[in-house]
Amino acid sequence: MKRVRASNISTIGPASRPFDLSQVRLPPKSDPQGKAQNVAARPRMFGLSDAPVYYPTPEEFCDPLAYIQKIRPEAEKAGLCKI
Repeated sequence: MKRVRASNISTIGPASRPFDLSQVRLPPKSDPQGKAQNVAARPRMFGLSDAPVYYPTPEEFCDPLAYIQKIRPEAEKAGLCKI
């Protein structure tokens, strides 16, 4: 087996770009509490509705399992949710 020195290894691919925060979806300004948002873009097949989307605050999400238990009754109605 041939040994490879670290100096012989080159990086593969382009260097990663800085993370662009303008592409991150943030909670709507009209919903500072982070409640569920249902935004229907178009009619859904089979009469389905969009899954609720939750925007927890950093304090709420310090304990993810407690937050999930908190939203569970509302999220269960849809069958799934996005956090």
